[in-house]
Amino acid sequence: MSVRQRLLQRDRRVAGEHHDVPPAGVSVEVQRHPRPAIDVLETMSFCPAVDQDGGRRLPNEPDRIGLRSAVSCHGNDPDDLLRFEPLGDAPTECRRRVRQYAFAHGLRLCQIANVRSTRCGIPSWPKSSQQDVSAAIAATPQHMGTRNHSTRKAMRVMLLCSSFNGLTQRVWLDLRAAGHDVRVELSSDMDAVRAAALTFDPALIVCPFLRERVPDDLWMRYRTIIIHPGPIGDRGASSLDWAITDGATTWGVTALQAVRELDDGPVWATRTFPVPAGPRKSSLYNGPVADAAVDLVPEIVAKATDPAFIPARADEWSTPVRGRARATMRQADRAFAWSDPTVDIVRRVRAADGSPGVRTTLCGQDLFVYDVLPGPNGLAGVPGTVAARQHGAVLVRTGDGTIWVGQVRLADAPRDRSIKLPASIGLSDHLGGVPELIGAHNREAGFRETSYERFGCVGVVSFDFYNGAMSSSDCRRLASTLRRAAAQNTRVLVIHGGETFSNGIHLGVIEAAEDTRRETWHNINAIDDVCREIITCTDQIVVAAVGGNAGAGGVMLALGADRVLVRDGVVLNPHYRTMGLYGSEYWTYVLPRRVGSAMAQQLTEQCLPIDAAEAAELGLADEILPASPGNFDDAVVAYATALGTSQDYNRLLVAKQVRREQDERRRPLDSYRAAELSEMIQDIYHGRNDFAAARHAFVTKQPRPGRLFSPVAGQAGYQVGHLPNLAARSEVGA
Repeated sequence: MSVRQRLLQRDRRVAGEHHDVPPAGVSVEVQRHPRPAIDVLETMSFCPAVDQDGGRRLPNEPDRIGLRSAVSCHGNDPDDLLRFEPLGDAPTECRRRVRQYAFAHGLRLCQIANVRSTRCGIPSWPKSSQQDVSAAIAATPQHMGTRNHSTRKAMRVMLLCSSFNGLTQRVWLDLRAAGHDVRVELSSDMDAVRAAALTFDPALIVCPFLRERVPDDLWMRYRTIIIHPGPIGDRGASSLDWAITDGATTWGVTALQAVRELDDGPVWATRTFPVPAGPRKSSLYNGPVADAAVDLVPEIVAKATDPAFIPARADEWSTPVRGRARATMRQADRAFAWSDPTVDIVRRVRAADGSPGVRTTLCGQDLFVYDVLPGPNGLAGVPGTVAARQHGAVLVRTGDGTIWVGQVRLADAPRDRSIKLPASIGLSDHLGGVPELIGAHNREAGFRETSYERFGCVGVVSFDFYNGAMSSSDCRRLASTLRRAAAQNTRVLVIHGGETFSNGIHLGVIEAAEDTRRETWHNINAIDDVCREIITCTDQIVVAAVGGNAGAGGVMLALGADRVLVRDGVVLNPHYRTMGLYGSEYWTYVLPRRVGSAMAQQLTEQCLPIDAAEAAELGLADEILPASPGNFDDAVVAYATALGTSQDYNRLLVAKQVRREQDERRRPLDSYRAAELSEMIQDIYHGRNDFAAARHAFVTKQPRPGRLFSPVAGQAGYQVGHLPNLAARSEVGA
């Protein structure tokens, strides 16, 4: 179905939701244009806005029209136009609105004609939405389909954020699915935000993730709500850092109205939740905090439409947990000694995980450490010395045991070379003679990025790469694990990602390589090998369990499976273009076979996030499972067990094998890879789309000078340099 036909269907549905009072109006009959490319479907009916008493225009309300039906042009000729022959008296207002309708729907020109009296209804338009909804509908991405813009309760909402991170993406998706007109603006340029606000005229500004202070002139003119990651009474920029450091067992998220003092405004809504044991800050933020914040937004919007609602002061709320004003946590507050107990070091580093990390000294180097895990006991030695290494991590002795350090960032490196890297790479010049642990001993040590377990007829390959970034060595280990798992006598093979399912190749490792182009090539081929193992596993049914966000090649990796299960709340970014890459991972095979060629092109070119519900609608996912990570894991095993023990199993397996053989005869799998890699050569070695510049800007967290990224006019104002892959991770791949 063409986008214009999709829009016309939407208009017909909107026009059907009208009042019982039938006001007088006018009807414009459309005559068929002589060109065969134009086809008139029905008559268009228009009427001016009226009140419930009939006939009188509402005071101070913009003129609007109700559309009972519309016309369609299915030609590709740019000179095509719809012509309305003038017959009789056509009110000037009707003529103006018809022209606006044509413009909003991309029609070339309209001449109004054949006017007669008719009776039609008017949709119930809210005062907060002054924009013609047809224009908003016309701006809707095609793949959003009918889930977007239920105009009865539409509101213009601006999202003001420091970055378009995972939480902001979830809020954006939910608001649009609820029918609201949403625009995204980055806080890096407040003058641009002011200009956008004047143009967009939002009824509400929501700040899901904002590090900066909202300017006075902005919050004074527009109702602005801050989503603060702390309970009522909590104030400051380090809420989660203090919560984890202090060992809080219950925490919250609060919606505050912006005022001059940070986090001191009246409260609109709040949620509380139990804090998981020993969380990383990134896990807490992307999990319970994000879930609570997303749950708050519909309540905020509902209260914004209630003229009787008045937000209450923080001290007027009754809540099970109450915070307090805390200073921004400094490195002095985070500091530890390697002679401290392991549990204390782990808690302090996890409170800073993601950003900023904890500054310390290791192997004589001044650096920040991240991604820590308790190690085994019984390895005698001086605290602060490296005992072993494994899978990119180093095992460091502490006061009462050992601790795995997964990621480091050199503290004194220039900003353009300050990159978070696997510890064994960041400290590679200082690990001579340090043994590498392999096999079973690694499982005893507690650090493993890939593993295999068996549950009856189900085999589960689990992998959990930091921020979903998969280096060449990571991919080789995962491919080896998949080959061993595929050789087992299980019936169902589950590939289960971690907190982040996968974001594809490891841009940080590539940027730090001596030859970045060569490392990119190796990384791309290594992840292609992983995808091939999944696609060609024909002796078992393969299930991908996507329990965390995924982007770029990570999405395509999951689509290689026979069944894709996604956790409710997961966000997918199935595209590469914003990083300047054509893409690989057999995406030209696995994506079209699920959604079709046309939709595959839209998804990879529009570069927009997709939530779990839309993924299921489009065919990217087969099932949506519970939102709780623990419940999700149990549901995955239950699903796979039921699949492996079902009476239809043999039929499903044979059908899979036949389909793979037919696909191979139609076009060999290797030809997809060869074609993709030939395109990638242009991006990697010849800089066709500035991949090197985009990668460097991203991993060093510097703005990338470049074009404004706005795949759909009027819905986003963020820059591609700030959001190279629109994924909510520190390391995003391809």
